[in-house]
Amino acid sequence: MSGAMVSGAQPGAQPGAAPSAPPPPLSDATLLAASLQFGVLGKSLYREQTSEELDRMLEARMFAEAPFADDQEDTLRGLSLLSLWAEACADGVGEGVLDEGPLGDIRHDHFYLFAGVGRPLASPWESTYFNEARLTFEKQTLEVRDWYRRYGLMIGLKNKEPDDHIGYELGFIAHLAQLALDASKAGDPAACEATLHALGGFLTEHPLRWAFVWSERVQIHARSDFYRGLALLVSGSLRGLSERLGIDMRSIRQCALSQHSAV
Repeated sequence: MSGAMVSGAQPGAQPGAAPSAPPPPLSDATLLAASLQFGVLGKSLYREQTSEELDRMLEARMFAEAPFADDQEDTLRGLSLLSLWAEACADGVGEGVLDEGPLGDIRHDHFYLFAGVGRPLASPWESTYFNEARLTFEKQTLEVRDWYRRYGLMIGLKNKEPDDHIGYELGFIAHLAQLALDASKAGDPAACEATLHALGGFLTEHPLRWAFVWSERVQIHARSDFYRGLALLVSGSLRGLSERLGIDMRSIRQCALSQHSAV
């Protein structure tokens, strides 16, 4: 993830807690789409995008479509908002410098949503959603770090940037989807199934317990269609992938909301 997440050797499957039933098989096309989608979302959210990076996104029409859009309202709404953002930036495309209005809104949002003066309006770190003091580097951070380690990823800024940043977690989903795809292409269905089981476990234990609340806060507080659209794509993509893995979304979301009620 822009040099922050580094792939190591692929370890044997060592899934954490996951849905007890075997995950439904996913096609290679679905796994590739998930790897690309979550990879882009993770990189887009991990750090503030430069004018040149945003310009490249626009020229490539990176958010013109997305997987799981056919049955996910959030994904469709997110694509619509990102389309509006692209239209507002159209005059600056290809010149390397976006209009100061859209770019200024993005810079404002990134600072106040994810860094903030005092508490960020939509904290990007999982652990802050599970303690009243909103501390980082808590239990969730260490649990996520262990997931990364077991599946061959390490954080370039270990102990400086909490491992449970929303961008890192989305990047790890992309990594697991790619591992499952690699196993499928190698003709190893057992390894593919084990990796999908691990993917279901990670989703259940971590992003599904807080990312929807994070997304709602971004939608409430952001003033740019860029970040509102990305937040909706995150929630729609998580829901779409989880449903395809047979995860009971309703019970997980209810659990998440009850846990966040005191934070």
